[in-house]
Amino acid sequence: MRATVIILIVRIIVSLLSAFELCLFVRAICSWIPSARDTRIYYFFYKITEPVLSPVRDIMMRWELARRCPIDLSFLVVVIMISVAQRLVYFLYYLI
Repeated sequence: MRATVIILIVRIIVSLLSAFELCLFVRAICSWIPSARDTRIYYFFYKITEPVLSPVRDIMMRWELARRCPIDLSFLVVVIMISVAQRLVYFLYYLI
């Protein structure tokens, strides 16, 4: 019974992280399409992802390299952080 609950929690956490990652990719794709930026769908994904991207972007702007880069690297950093978090959840699950 206990193992089943832990497996369920691990799957929910990993699924939520994957769903957020998908939201990031949809937002990134929409940002490359000028006509898509004015839609409700883009606004929806913007409202979901910006609270995570904004603090990462603020931290990265402290570095000269990030300020000079013509693209927003906060997206890449958040995707890497999600990947690490998913692997950490699986690692902790197998550790138990």
